[in-house]
Amino acid sequence: MAKQDTEDGDRGNQTEEPAESPFLFRFLERNAPKLLPLAGWLSLVIFERDAEKLHAVLDRSSRIDIEPLSAGGRGFRLIIDRRTALYFYQDGDGFDYDGYEVGEYDKGDVTIFDDVPIRQHVAAIDEVPDGPA
Repeated sequence: MAKQDTEDGDRGNQTEEPAESPFLFRFLERNAPKLLPLAGWLSLVIFERDAEKLHAVLDRSSRIDIEPLSAGGRGFRLIIDRRTALYFYQDGDGFDYDGYEVGEYDKGDVTIFDDVPIRQHVAAIDEVPDGPA
């Protein structure tokens, strides 16, 4: 998705433009709408393969640290095995991946989340009752 910076250049106040559908979906929608579910399934398979690759990298790691960024922005970095840092910056109510660097990093602070209040999680769909008893 394309992003537009505000005049002050603040990453936290970016607006998102509507996402354009991938070419394959637009083509199938016009020419073979019955194949759209197959294309959707295929995109899920591709995403699952990417998730499996990410899992393999994280599973091989012996240490993962998280550090807030101190450059005045709202962001953090994940450091894998004290050698690779993945950078994330706030964009609205979430974080966007912004790239990586390779180098040598110090151990992180394992108490980083000690003062963060614990939020209640929303119950999973299968835990919600069907209706009034």
